[in-house]
Amino acid sequence: MNAPLKPPSDMFPWIYWSIFLILVPLVALGMAGKSTSQVDVPVPVRELPPYHVIAAGDVISKSVNLNSVASDTVRSPQNLIGYYTREIIQEGKPFREDEIGAIADPRLISNTLAVAIPATSATILGGKLRAGDVVSLATVPISDTSTAPTIVFDAVLVLDVKTNDKGTVIVFAIPANRWLEYLAKTRNATIMLARRVE
Repeated sequence: MNAPLKPPSDMFPWIYWSIFLILVPLVALGMAGKSTSQVDVPVPVRELPPYHVIAAGDVISKSVNLNSVASDTVRSPQNLIGYYTREIIQEGKPFREDEIGAIADPRLISNTLAVAIPATSATILGGKLRAGDVVSLATVPISDTSTAPTIVFDAVLVLDVKTNDKGTVIVFAIPANRWLEYLAKTRNATIMLARRVE
């Protein structure tokens, strides 16, 4: 006697479940990758040099992973325009708050030279002098300290106060058209700084 014939197996369930088991994990992985939050931050369109006044054309918006954004990252272009860079800022790199400085009066940085002088505890006003401060700069001759001080600048912008293993320096924005006057008045003289108390 012949064995009874088996009905042909239906391949559709196997195909359906195979596709399901392959596609569901792929879709889940794709969705997990897209769930990472993105945030737009301003970045420079080109490398910006130190003491450069940031203009609207210097900045574009870039979408970055929120987890890669440091807490001191500047998040709005409005918090940059009119400020100045305190160091080199690489193209495409988000700005950090300590890399920029505020300008009380834009005239104090326009057409200036960045000039550094060695600092003492007196010239950094007991450690209270900061980038963005506006100070008066006077000199007293080293050879005759009884001579009255000479006011060199009534208002000069402090671009930065930098400290390293060799000491501290103060970087000023000296008007370019008064550079020779500055050199003549500070030669063989002690520099004195004063800041208005408000």
